[in-house]
Amino acid sequence: YDLDDEPETTDLKEMAPDQILKAGGVDPRTHYLVQVNADGSQTSYKDKGDQPIKMKCPRMKFISVLNGPTPVS
Repeated sequence: YDLDDEPETTDLKEMAPDQILKAGGVDPRTHYLVQVNADGSQTSYKDKGDQPIKMKCPRMKFISVLNGPTPVS
């Protein structure tokens, strides 16, 4: 699978969103996971950090999203 365009690997058949974030070095206390589906739609796992996701091929794509307001510079 990919997290934020970085390749990651697992032998697990299921992973929780928080596990995926942690494996990619992202803090699940400050971020949540979004799955980018093959058709371009997105599935949010906000407030669902322990919900199992079935890991499958072809390569799944995920992005991390910062919780809370985005600072303006």
